[in-house]
Amino acid sequence: MGKLILKCFCLFAVIGNLNTTFGWPIEIISQEYHVWGYVSDQSYDIISSTPVSGSCSAYVYNGWITESSSTLGSGTNFISLNSSSNSSDPWTITQANAEAIYVFKPTTDSLQIQFTGQGTGHATENWGYFTLENIDTSMVLDSRQWAYEPGYGWMGGNVLPYTGVYDVLLDEQYRLIMGVNGALNDWRGGDMHLDAAFIPEPASIILACIAVPLVLKIKEIYKKA
Repeated sequence: MGKLILKCFCLFAVIGNLNTTFGWPIEIISQEYHVWGYVSDQSYDIISSTPVSGSCSAYVYNGWITESSSTLGSGTNFISLNSSSNSSDPWTITQANAEAIYVFKPTTDSLQIQFTGQGTGHATENWGYFTLENIDTSMVLDSRQWAYEPGYGWMGGNVLPYTGVYDVLLDEQYRLIMGVNGALNDWRGGDMHLDAAFIPEPASIILACIAVPLVLKIKEIYKKA
């Protein structure tokens, strides 16, 4: 009986540790999504705020011009932004923008964020950007902009993908602001796409690889007991 109790205790302890291990490296406090832009005399400006997860999008079409902005947040570790401007009118000016703001507390003292994205088409201005700051100290940990020029690719030496690793404090709040912009002033079209993913620390991944087989083994022993 004593061995059985010990096995059960080990099983619950490992499972409890797995709940922490598989948790993402941030605890989200609030999220805000914003899309805005204009097509000739039409404009849109939409804000969506949610503490858990959410998205925001807008689409405009007036017969010869299409434009859209969209955001997507999983509420855990992933943000996706898109902006698109397309026109068949050579005298049209359009602009599409999408932005996401995450306020969070880190659950690890080494925060890793991976940015990926793509610029396409012939929009006169295609760029993505982000700023990571400590709210409590007003310190900017990182700020970067990616500009895309058709025929040339990424401009200014900043290219995607990009991974940032930051030393953070567990008891302080941080803010990630990221966005995309696409503008157009001729008949051609283009868009900008930007993703951000919060990556679990390597130690947690290794621990998970060890713990999962261990849990399965303990369950097997427990069934035979």
